[in-house]
Parts: sequence; C-alpha cells; structure tokens
Amino acid sequence: MRSPAEIYPVRKAFTLIELLVVIAIIAILAAILFPVFAQAKLAAKKTQDLSNTKQIATSIYMYCGDYDDTTPTINSRRGGNPAPVDIDYYVALFPYVKNLNVFLSPGRRSEYSSIGGSGDDCVDGFNTTNQCIGYGWNWGITSGAGSGLTYARSANGEPGYDPLWRTNVGKNFSQIEQTASMFAAGNTGDSPRFTICVNYLMQYYSNTKSSLFFNGKHNMAFLDGHAKSVAWIIGTLSITGSDVIALPSAKSDAYKYCDQPDSVDTRVGMTCRAYADLLYSVYTQSPN
Repeated sequence: MRSPAEIYPVRKAFTLIELLVVIAIIAILAAILFPVFAQAKLAAKKTQDLSNTKQIATSIYMYCGDYDDTTPTINSRRGGNPAPVDIDYYVALFPYVKNLNVFLSPGRRSEYSSIGGSGDDCVDGFNTTNQCIGYGWNWGITSGAGSGLTYARSANGEPGYDPLWRTNVGKNFSQIEQTASMFAAGNTGDSPRFTICVNYLMQYYSNTKSSLFFNGKHNMAFLDGHAKSVAWIIGTLSITGSDVIALPSAKSDAYKYCDQPDSVDTRVGMTCRAYADLLYSVYTQSPN
C-alpha cells in the first residue's frame, strides 16, 4: 500500500531567497523598461507635434497665397470691445485646417490658465477646448521688435490703429528677405496672444531645461511651408536677472525671426541681426 505522502505529494513552496531574487529581477526589468517607455511616449508626442507644425506651416502658405502674399493681421480686443473673439493668427488660419486640435501641442502643459498666476490666460473667445494653443506666431524676436511677420502694434495716429482693437498688421512677402528661412510659428508657452517672442515664449515657466518642449527641441513652422525641429536654450537676461528667456541654441537660428536681418528695425533702433546679437551678449543660460 502506498503511503499518504506518495498519494498526496507535498509541493515545495518558494523559499524567501527565491522570492527576493524574483522581486529583484522584476525591479531591474522595471528600471530598464520604464525609461524606454517614457522615451517612446515622448517620441510619439514629438512626432505628432511635428505633424501639427507641418499642417500649420502649410496653412500659412495657403493663406498667404490667397491674400496676395501677405501674412495675417492680428487683432485682440481692447476694453469695451463687444466683439465675441480675438482674431489671433490661428483664427485666420482655421479655415485652412478645419481642426482646432492641430493648434494644440501635445508638448504643452494641460493647464488652461497661465502658470505664473499673472492673470493672463488662454481664453480668447474662439478656443473652446479648455486647453491652451500650443503654437505661437512670429511677432518678432521680442515683443517690442517690428521685424517679425507682423508690424509692431499700431499706436494712436499710426496706420491700422483702432481704439477697440490692438492691431498688428501683417506683412507682404516683398518685405521679407528669405521666406524659406524665416520662422512663421512654433511651440510656445505664451498666452493669451500666442507668440514665439523670446521674452514671452516661456514666461510662465521655471528657468530650467525641463521647461522647454521635447528636451529643448522645439518644432518650428517656416514661411515657405516646411517645418523642422530646432534646438533651444533657456535662461535669463543679465540686465534683469529674473525674466525667463528662451533663445535658439544656435545664434544663426535667431536671425530667422528677421524679415530683413540687416535692415534697421526702428522699434529697437538697430538691425534685427544686431538686436539678436545683443540679446545673446546679455544672456545667462540656465545650467539645470
């Protein structure tokens, strides 16, 4: 007759050491795979973002073709204006895209209000997605410059001035030296008027490299309809010490803000190229 042990064999359990070995292996695999998954997710977002940027670049080219090679005029409401929406660049381009999601960057933070609590937000009457527009327009290398794709804001007595609107008049291609190498739009953290001005681009964000889009590789749309990734850096101006400024990593890319790099921009009193050089000379890059 067989013994009970033979009929009902005892199953060996895992020892404590074996369990610890299994847990250690899982931990090692997780440490290896999780960063890979995060990188894959970031790469997917960047690919989607570049696709959006290309569609925006194409819509800019189509718009300008329909309006005698002239870039959009931007109008934002002044106090007392009963108009329901601001006419930002993306509102002008919307008929060529027909999908507001194209203007929402997967690399921009999801907050609808500004990061710094300044009172600015993304509400402009047209965007109803509860997300900030993620691509800004080239108003010029800084908000005070007049060498971008719009003229500086019309003041009282100047052409285009309207007491109910803040107006930035668009420019004709004949006033632009190199359409193929001029920034038209790109990733931004600005609001509510969405620009890529270096003093507005990351104004609500901390002075760290992690604030930049896609590890410092911003996607940029060009006036001739192409799009590509451009390296950026973040820091402050040594003359102020506090304002967060984002600049192209290569100074030569900063000249791509300029309609005519070597013509005097009367708004800043020097050429656009010289103004860009000045910004780099008083710039302190973030080490983190």
